Amino acid sequence: MTTTIGDSRTSCDEDQINRFFPLVDLTSDPLGFEAGDANLYRYVGNSPTNATDPSGLKTRAEWEQAAQNLIGFKPGSPTHPRDILEMNRRITAAYAEMYLRDPSKFVWAGMAAFASCDVGKGMSQARALRDEAGNPLIAIGAVLTGAPTGTELATALGKGNLEVYADIYWQHLAYAQGGIKEMRDLKDRGELLVEQLNAWELIEQGKVWEGNRQLLIYEQSVTLQKGVYAQHSKAFKNMSWLADYAPWMLKSPIPGHDVAFTECVPGGNLGAFNDRWKWIDTSMLPSWKKLAQENPARVREMMDEFLKGKFTK
Repeated sequence: MTTTIGDSRTSCDEDQINRFFPLVDLTSDPLGFEAGDANLYRYVGNSPTNATDPSGLKTRAEWEQAAQNLIGFKPGSPTHPRDILEMNRRITAAYAEMYLRDPSKFVWAGMAAFASCDVGKGMSQARALRDEAGNPLIAIGAVLTGAPTGTELATALGKGNLEVYADIYWQHLAYAQGGIKEMRDLKDRGELLVEQLNAWELIEQGKVWEGNRQLLIYEQSVTLQKGVYAQHSKAFKNMSWLADYAPWMLKSPIPGHDVAFTECVPGGNLGAFNDRWKWIDTSMLPSWKKLAQENPARVREMMDEFLKGKFTK
């Protein structure tokens, strides 16, 4: 999960368009997103004479391809900020769908759905910071934070979100369909890291929250640290400094969790893993666990809204 600027919880993005997930509840594909189609109500891409429902994937490459197919991702795309925002919406919905398959196991996916939605809001806000010639607010903001342009920041956020999805979501598909045996086979073939298998073993043993916590550690310490935070270290350091005076800049994506980063880690640097992990592990993750366990009906409502392409607190 990535953390982003902003405290608006009125929508998952500026459009609130139900573009990919129909409002009419017809008979959905029993395979869910594993069928490789972002539209759960369409059979084999509306081409029944030329395709069949995919199933029985075994290699990492095939699982990764299935994950890419369901959000419509192709290598080299998307590049336009609006297309990246569309991709973010699909990723958020994919996380929500995975969580709803089995909320007792896929709690990382549920937390990732909230975080991905916040990424979408951050991208929308970044896009609003157009590189308008002579705009003093943009110039001052760039000097203070060392930040990239609004378009560059939106692209970086979207890229980080996509990297997390590409690195971890396919594992959920593999476990959902093949169980722990599939994960062990992937590890034996050198296609799954030992620490990742250990996380799924914990989930299989019923130690669900610890297993999902291990997935979260990998996401933060490896995927996002290398793909986002290290590449924009100056911007995140200065952003954290500004947030000491404006805590709302770095708020939690978890509904009901009002502890900002700087309130949990005074003087901390969001770009530093240890500081960021302290906030996540001691404050944000317990808040998500409490919400999921004490108000599952509300969580389901919010996940359903993600599937429709919107989110209302």
